[in-house]
Amino acid sequence: MAFTYRRLAGLLILAAAYGCPTSVKAPVVKLASDTITGVQIGQLVRLDASSSTDTQQRDLSFAWQFTAIPVGSAGALNDAHSATPSFLADVDGEYDVQVVVSNAFVSAAAATVKVTVSKCGGRAPVFGTAAISAKDAARSTITDNFAVGATVVLSSDVSDPDNSTTDQVCANSQNQAVSYQWKVVGQPAASSATLNNATAGSPSFV
Repeated sequence: MAFTYRRLAGLLILAAAYGCPTSVKAPVVKLASDTITGVQIGQLVRLDASSSTDTQQRDLSFAWQFTAIPVGSAGALNDAHSATPSFLADVDGEYDVQVVVSNAFVSAAAATVKVTVSKCGGRAPVFGTAAISAKDAARSTITDNFAVGATVVLSSDVSDPDNSTTDQVCANSQNQAVSYQWKVVGQPAASSATLNNATAGSPSFV
């Protein structure tokens, strides 16, 4: 028994000198926001868990991943192991992004950020009407019976619903520019006519 008491006494001395081991606690996860709304298609969504802490001052690591994305989205996190990753909202709908915060020994329970992206910014332009006119030396403007050698001018009426100031989807006009791509899809066999600017709003040809 003397050996046992001597050994126990030694352990007590060591415990007094170095202290008893404490339990390892999980990090405390703190999100800048767990719900993000008002995002439009084409905008960058920024996630933030940088305020997360560890009660024992250990370094933290982060692991983000999508747990749900809208059909058709190619969304990808730009740095899944950063405290503040981001992604491009390419499709309207709901995105769920999960983060697991860990120290060297244990992980906290996963936290989720819900991101809602509206249709604003992703709707196609609306083609209204097209107009054709021509000018030649004899007449200032004509709209039919074009003469050989006349300059034929094309134009179109195009609108973008995302630029509407009264639209219920977009709160404000997005001032999106509309681009054009014209193409000649049929012409007389002997014709060599080409558009002077296929990407202009109102191109012409002779």
